[in-house]
Amino acid sequence: MSYATNTSVPESRSREELQFVLEKFGADQFMYTNDRVTNSAVIGFRYKGAHFIFRLPLATDKDKAVRFTPAGKLRPNGDIATRVAQENRRRWRSLALTIKAMLIGVEDGIFNFAQVFMPYMVWGDGRTTWEALLPVAEECCRQGRPMVNLSMCLPAPEDKEQHRG
Repeated sequence: MSYATNTSVPESRSREELQFVLEKFGADQFMYTNDRVTNSAVIGFRYKGAHFIFRLPLATDKDKAVRFTPAGKLRPNGDIATRVAQENRRRWRSLALTIKAMLIGVEDGIFNFAQVFMPYMVWGDGRTTWEALLPVAEECCRQGRPMVNLSMCLPAPEDKEQHRG
């Protein structure tokens, strides 16, 4: 299922919408840039002194979704540039929806801000929490080691003698 497959909303409007929603929520800085090395767009904001970034992979003329129809047929070369632009508009709409949904979950008390946004928090070395922890998690899984002893997350069993009095 692809969200906003036929959207005509320009990328710039999605970025402006994100900026508006984040600032309304309390972000006091907002930035956007294109990273040509990774072929991604980067959205960043500051909230309560912490910095957060989202990287949006951008479509290219080599992407399967761009080069081929849903039926698997190769698209004519003239359609490729149009499809790249369409796919990037779609991805921007998807990012806007995702971040808005995260903020709504926080606003409605379903999650706290840290639960939802911590993976995107930027550390002093420029990596996000997710980028810093992923290699550790992958290595633990590769070695078959648990990342956390789940019993530490469970409440301690009650002492039955203590409650008989």
